Amino acid sequence: MGYLEIAAAGIIWASTGPLLKIIQRSGFTSWDIVLSRSIISTCLLGLYIALRSLSRRGVPGPDNREAVQPVVESRDILNLALIGFLAVVFSQSTYFYALSQTSVAVAVTLNYTSPFFVMVLSFLLYRESITKGKIVALTGAVLGVALTSGLLGPSLHSTGLKMSIPGVAAGLLSGLGYGLQTIVYKQAGRKYGPIHLNFWTMAFGSLHLFTIVTLVTGRIPQVFSKIVHAETGTLLLLFLIGLGPGTLAFILFADGINRVDATRGCIMAMSEPVAACLLGYFVLGETLAPTQVIGVGLVLVSIWAVTIPEAAGNKRRVPGSGVSG
Repeated sequence: MGYLEIAAAGIIWASTGPLLKIIQRSGFTSWDIVLSRSIISTCLLGLYIALRSLSRRGVPGPDNREAVQPVVESRDILNLALIGFLAVVFSQSTYFYALSQTSVAVAVTLNYTSPFFVMVLSFLLYRESITKGKIVALTGAVLGVALTSGLLGPSLHSTGLKMSIPGVAAGLLSGLGYGLQTIVYKQAGRKYGPIHLNFWTMAFGSLHLFTIVTLVTGRIPQVFSKIVHAETGTLLLLFLIGLGPGTLAFILFADGINRVDATRGCIMAMSEPVAACLLGYFVLGETLAPTQVIGVGLVLVSIWAVTIPEAAGNKRRVPGSGVSG
């Protein structure tokens, strides 16, 4: 179940690219869209939590006490603020900077080095084993992303490869940020659950981003005035990007990553570039080179490979016996 949730999250996240391109035609910048997405997500999750709390008020829990929503403990505020910074500000800003300083293919591939960081951090923090299977699957997945993005293949010769030390560093930092986000998600998700965790993630992320943009530009972000004057179609797309990639995908990922090995889960999330590539082909009419098709296949095989150990373990379990065969 956890792997399916993470794969679904990756597919939903893949819709960000096409939606972003369409919304940008209405004059919205990337940062406008990121801030809008996090604010919309915060509002949607806050409304859901409030309605759920009202509907359950007075309903006894398993210990005969009134069922209430978990309240954030003061000692966890720093962790939740950190998740918001990593998810909304750090990962996005380093990724956007990498895009501006290197080729898109380079930035995308470096961003998906995150499972390497997750594998090392999971070993150090949770003692999750580093196996040959993980290394092979991870290498295959990253190679597949490189082929899918065009970093490796004939398109490289026609478009050229743009690289810089700051750009490469930013790309690796975006991967590290995503990896750290995964680790902290796994820790905090056990306590607060995916709904509340993502509410606070987006709330803190919105606050961080609003503050940073205001300080950098010296004025309140212009996204609010753009929203007021936006057409109905653009507002609908902003709502969709807040509901899908900004809310549902994060909830699915937060719940899924707590059900599976962190490294395998992070590899499963690499379904996103594959889905983005296929969306570009079927929805936007983009072409696919043979090397990109091979890359898609490599990622899918790697994703399949990381699920083998768990599937085999489940098959060995004898139903109702409580023991493994």
